[in-house]
Amino acid sequence: MELNSDKSSKDVLIQLAEQVESLADDVKLQALNLAITVARIQNKEATLKEMQSQFTELISQSNQSSARVKEVLESFRNERAMLFSLPSSSEVIEKRGAYDKIEASLIHVYNLSQEIMETLTKLKNQKQVN
Repeated sequence: MELNSDKSSKDVLIQLAEQVESLADDVKLQALNLAITVARIQNKEATLKEMQSQFTELISQSNQSSARVKEVLESFRNERAMLFSLPSSSEVIEKRGAYDKIEASLIHVYNLSQEIMETLTKLKNQKQVN
């Protein structure tokens, strides 16, 4: 009887050893998957940071360009008003309306750019807090 009990104890120990080995293999596989996932996330984060700085620069340049175009349109309008006594014809009114539409569009683009910059700043601040 002792031989049978020894044999059955050995079988149990062998099974336990196989289970431990199987669990160890699973843990190694999960650790590898985790390392790959972390590397991918870090790569994406680096890419997003680079894109954010490029986008921020683009928005800044867009704001500067919009402001400059607005200045040019305003000075053109002022210069034209100073140089010419504009008749109140429908043609002049149409041209002035076109300039006003351009200016309104540029102001709208400028305002949207400002909102994007504010959102990016908020997101950056939230990320720094976390």
